[in-house]
Amino acid sequence: MIRLLSITSSRADVGILKPVWSALIETGRIELHVGITGMHCPNSDYVKSQIPKGAQTHQFGADIGGHYGSYVVQAMSQIQANSADLYARLRPDGILVTGDRMDMFPTAVAAIPFNIPIIHLHGGERTEGAMDDRLRHAMTKLSHLHCVSNADAAGRVCQMGEEASRIVITGAPGLDTMLMVDQIPRVDFFQELGLLDNGPLRLVTVHPETNSTDMLHAGKSVVEALTQTAGPPTIITAPNSDPGGNELMALMTGFCQQAPNTVFRATLGAHLYVNAMRHAAVMIGNSSSGIIEAPLFGLPVINVGNRQLGRLQGPNVRNCESDVPQIIDQLNEILAGHSNQNAASYPYGDGAAASRIANAILDQDDLKSLLNKSFADDTAKFVNPW
Repeated sequence: MIRLLSITSSRADVGILKPVWSALIETGRIELHVGITGMHCPNSDYVKSQIPKGAQTHQFGADIGGHYGSYVVQAMSQIQANSADLYARLRPDGILVTGDRMDMFPTAVAAIPFNIPIIHLHGGERTEGAMDDRLRHAMTKLSHLHCVSNADAAGRVCQMGEEASRIVITGAPGLDTMLMVDQIPRVDFFQELGLLDNGPLRLVTVHPETNSTDMLHAGKSVVEALTQTAGPPTIITAPNSDPGGNELMALMTGFCQQAPNTVFRATLGAHLYVNAMRHAAVMIGNSSSGIIEAPLFGLPVINVGNRQLGRLQGPNVRNCESDVPQIIDQLNEILAGHSNQNAASYPYGDGAAASRIANAILDQDDLKSLLNKSFADDTAKFVNPW
């Protein structure tokens, strides 16, 4: 049995990891442990409810909590120290990490002195408007097996000197989650959220732009655009806990308190969030879900600002600056029917990523053999398997 420790640090990666956890357990060859940290630390009830039976859970670390500077460094230090304690006690054969978050990065760093192989999901992607970009690429170099979401990402990981034999194009497992969620009838969905179905539904998720001198600029512009076009049903979900998250949360909740037919949810959970994407006419903000998952539903997306700059996009995405008139113009065009919502293009896979990830791990005769890496000077060419 392979003792594998998967780390989750935010509500966003729960949707990514849930099908992977199930696929790993279903192999019958993996003893799955889930480390819970970061945004889950204040209240881990939701994430624990999503972890499949058969996995053991371990909570540790701290929440960055939308703060800045020294507070963030101290929280990262606590996560790293607590990770070391967990690794010393558990002695996993491998660690599964995802993406690019500040509360995920220290769990990878802590694995180095223990010589624990790291499997990394969603490496090789670009988000030049966020400090996540640097963290993601750093985690790539710390990792030993790369399960990437598309051929472009695979090529980028290879450009960083990683050997082609260590790179597996699996697709984005978040799509697996989307396809597994049952549909809620529109009337029931609106009743569940307490919204009046009197117009096209708007789904809004905005996070801080951590590479910007004004991390709240995109959020302020979106709120003003929503204010000037108020009336249609609107769902706003909470920003993440990156620096600036607290101020952005206050901005969003303040708007929702006075805006008509608008609800704020810290988290919708996969069931409601997927159905929000199914019933929405447009998604507004700068969340990766608008780029990775929204194409599955043909959902038009207004991607505001630079947070997702450089990330592979489908034809459903419209990019605009953090400019109120631009956002309103894009919104009006989409709602008038001038969008690419019927253009089927799924740059991030076919909804079968979880089984590919499980197989990529099981295909290794011994995870420890991955530890000795060479720097590959020659880059390889990659093709998506779907």
